[in-house]
Amino acid sequence: MDKASFIPNQDQQQNNSWKFEVILIIVLCILFLLVGLVVASRIEPVWTDEVMFTDPPNNLYFGKGWISTAWYYQTKEEFWAGNLPLHEIILYHWLKIFGFSLTAVRSMNYFLIVGSVLMLWLSVIRLKLINSPWSRITLICLILSSSGISFSYSSGRADSIAITVASAALLAYTITSPWLRCVSLACIGIFIPIAGLQLLAYVIVLCGVLLFYLRKLLIKEFVSLGIGVVLGVIFLYTLYFTNGVWFKFILSTFGSQHILTGQVAQAIVQGDDKGILKILSLQKVFIIDFSTAFLHLLTLTLVIYQLFKRQFKFYSPISFGFVGGLFIPLAIVIAGKYPHYYTWMAFIPMAICICSELDNFSLSGSKKWINLTAVLILLIASLGGFPAKASLAINEWETRNYANVEAFVQKNVKKSDWVYCDYGAYYAAYKNAELVFLPSYARMLSNEEKQKITTLIIDPKKLKEMTDKLGGDWKDTGEALIKKSLISFQDDTNNYFYNLRVFKRKSVS
Repeated sequence: MDKASFIPNQDQQQNNSWKFEVILIIVLCILFLLVGLVVASRIEPVWTDEVMFTDPPNNLYFGKGWISTAWYYQTKEEFWAGNLPLHEIILYHWLKIFGFSLTAVRSMNYFLIVGSVLMLWLSVIRLKLINSPWSRITLICLILSSSGISFSYSSGRADSIAITVASAALLAYTITSPWLRCVSLACIGIFIPIAGLQLLAYVIVLCGVLLFYLRKLLIKEFVSLGIGVVLGVIFLYTLYFTNGVWFKFILSTFGSQHILTGQVAQAIVQGDDKGILKILSLQKVFIIDFSTAFLHLLTLTLVIYQLFKRQFKFYSPISFGFVGGLFIPLAIVIAGKYPHYYTWMAFIPMAICICSELDNFSLSGSKKWINLTAVLILLIASLGGFPAKASLAINEWETRNYANVEAFVQKNVKKSDWVYCDYGAYYAAYKNAELVFLPSYARMLSNEEKQKITTLIIDPKKLKEMTDKLGGDWKDTGEALIKKSLISFQDDTNNYFYNLRVFKRKSVS
């Protein structure tokens, strides 16, 4: 029988495999969105960064202007000048469609991360980085379930938009026409500094690693991306300079104690080098996030195995994953900081390289045990992230119900009240009070604002600290809301999901 007679059957098998992969990915994404949206208001407590990034678009949505009473460098009279305006601009339009609520705000990130994984999926297919359908499906599952990435999209942080822009850049690189590829990269480059200066730092570091491996192959693409970045910086400058807040932007970014330039300035001006010593402490950089730590472990294991078997090639995906996984966190933490919500920067390249290595996966033959080890590590890395968080949220369904906070605040706040509250009460207080101030704004409060605040909704342990700042006499209303979880959040060792108590200013007779 002629060999050619088998070709139609092979094409049919490939078609069926492609259809199955597409259907399975669509089902996975829909299932992820359904679960995510159901647990969105319960999976993480409302916290600092979420409120700081939500307040400006929220104020604009309610007609108060592009301002914030949750930002630590500006007063509520100033045009907001944070380093993540792209997230805020998109969130404002999202609120116009879906309204203002905790679930509505957080839902945007779930759709952004799904868009990101779909772009990454198309990219690895077009670049032939991962040839096995099951390896590509594994990649999607890893990214959606990662502990660090899931924290970013489920807690209302602005990192999801950075992941989306980075994924779009990779997809643009797969365009076959050179001029269209470069134009697309230049257009995407405009959004990089607008999506966040941490994304700009990441792109510079990642491009450096890519240049080390690919030499001159990407020069035109990097130049095109750089042109876009320059245009993006010009946009930022124009936006903030014309509104008189360019200096405030510089102060809140390059002058911030969160990045190296701010730490150096603090050391020179105040003689305080604790920040620099802290920012350069590298011992936690590889274990700061549960899922990413296991990917570091797996890349190291695969490299050692290949060295032992004399199969290791320096210019290979697993080599790039190993080197990138080491260099990216170190470079980012030296430039500023590398918290667990930045671990996507190393996690995604490592995940792509590991899944590429698993293309020839088999549970038989000489690689049986190393493949079993890889599967076990990937399962632990995945299950310990979003699946574990979602399961706990469902288990503590009533405890984490934000309707409890809303009912509590509504009972104790009038429309004429000026409220100072912990972040957990933000969404509820905003709907019920005339004005809401947050702890990050405390140092910006004017004397007039301090005197007008009528209600405190805070952790009772903070009462003395706050009343000392605000002045006046305060009474305990006895109204409290205490909700505890099985695990701790942030730096709270008491496992409080919400711990709020209401205090009222005593009226002057």
